[in-house]
Amino acid sequence: MMSEGKTEAHRVLIIDDEESIRDSCSQVLKRQGLEVETACDGESGLKMLDSFKPDVVLLDLKMPGIQGIDVLKELKKVNPDGVIIIITGYPTLESCVESMKCGAYDYLPKPFGPDELRVVVQRAVERCGLIKKLARLEQEKERVRNNFIAMASHQLKVPLVAVSQYIEVLAEGIVGALTEQQKQVIERIRVRVAHLLKFIEAFLRLSRFESSGDLCEVKEVDLCATALDAWTMILDQYADKKMNFMAKITEEYRNSYKIKGDSCLIFEMFANLFSNSMKYTPENGTITVEFLPPEEKSITVKVSDTGQGIPEEEQPFIFTEFFRGSAVKAVTDIPGTGLGLSTVKRIVEAHKGRIFLESGRNKGATFILKFPTV
Repeated sequence: MMSEGKTEAHRVLIIDDEESIRDSCSQVLKRQGLEVETACDGESGLKMLDSFKPDVVLLDLKMPGIQGIDVLKELKKVNPDGVIIIITGYPTLESCVESMKCGAYDYLPKPFGPDELRVVVQRAVERCGLIKKLARLEQEKERVRNNFIAMASHQLKVPLVAVSQYIEVLAEGIVGALTEQQKQVIERIRVRVAHLLKFIEAFLRLSRFESSGDLCEVKEVDLCATALDAWTMILDQYADKKMNFMAKITEEYRNSYKIKGDSCLIFEMFANLFSNSMKYTPENGTITVEFLPPEEKSITVKVSDTGQGIPEEEQPFIFTEFFRGSAVKAVTDIPGTGLGLSTVKRIVEAHKGRIFLESGRNKGATFILKFPTV
């Protein structure tokens, strides 16, 4: 039984040309504590959507005027989360399949009894509750994310900026002359603090991007310079791992590898690709970033490694969130969440680019990025 307290917020709209069906269904559902309105055809039912805002719709397929299947399509267009139950006296496999494809939740052939109606609507109401709960959780997740971004921006960046300023004071010799060794140490600290600040900014920008799907700051981005900056940061993170790095740039085109985009997200894109290669390439391997001669309307960049490679059967899933391949399962100490490459793909596509993979088991991996030119 549906308790009144549990369902008082749920509204049911019955769209059927048979008055007896509308009245009997309405009586049964009102006794269950639901708020019910009825319409005698598809047109009048659609007109009630704005004022009544139903959670569940009981919809007849065969009616005068607009056919039920067209009403169903319009209902899903107006409210994709709406739960729609098809009721019809002419049930066929074809109509059932078509209804489900168009977004119907359930299918109740006429004639049906009060108990059958209650059971089907009970399930629909529970589904509505889950949808609303999920929406609330999504809102809460966004609130927590935004609070974290605000906290991280202040609690992490502000102290690091202060440290950076003190380092500059030391480097300039204001508090005393420095030996050459001290100068070298301070310079290393300065570079690492700068990388950390850039990493934090990229992380914050990525969080905003994942929340909204929009680029935060669009300007001209130098792909070459950004890739080399990202490599320097990744090299610091994997300082204990011996790795060769090659940057192949056709010098005459050195200043031509520029796109319109978000520099922090492009930095994060390269950092994720380099980090991925670092994890799956053995020591003394080689990671290469290659900038091909620009074409008239596109720029192509390749990031490749001499690592384990990706088996052909796993390649269709490599950009899927949380997917981690057989190489990870075989070596349990490889860190990661399975989000890196899916993030890369989203960033590339947000910049109207495309990403491809060429690889094979024990053949290394090459990621090919194509971006439109400025």
